[in-house]
Amino acid sequence: LPVFMDFENSPENGYGSTPACWTKTSTYSAYPYIYNYDQISHNSNSAMYFSNSPYSGFSQIAMPAIDTVNVAPIRDLQVKFWFRTSYTTMPMQVGVMTDPTNTGSFTPVATIYASAANTYEEVTAYMGSYTGNGQYIAFKYSGSEYASGYIDDLEISLAPDCSPVQN
Repeated sequence: LPVFMDFENSPENGYGSTPACWTKTSTYSAYPYIYNYDQISHNSNSAMYFSNSPYSGFSQIAMPAIDTVNVAPIRDLQVKFWFRTSYTTMPMQVGVMTDPTNTGSFTPVATIYASAANTYEEVTAYMGSYTGNGQYIAFKYSGSEYASGYIDDLEISLAPDCSPVQN
């Protein structure tokens, strides 16, 4: 730790593509995928692109497993990233999965709403409330609107002993 992913140098890039060893379990089309378009990314050219349909599903992806024995338990981590969404009513959930191929194993830990639409903002999900045995940090984008969401410049690191006070 820390682990950093900016989605820039992944050989997988474009419609339907995911970073190596990430597991997509979406019910909505080919989302999420690495989108290479400088007008959408936070920094440089690429971001992870999520989309949602209220009728046909959600976008969900899990990172490779974290060694919770030799590195750190999930509850000791924080997930920092830049988030953008087309509707402020459409949150990004950060959670943990025990099985990245089973959507039902997703346990939400943090639900992040943007304060403004179509603008990136840096957000942090503190994983301290997680008490399960999952090893896969995952992101889920779903809701009641047709919407697009993006994450970029993702960093997984040890959380501070005292998390900052939040509203």
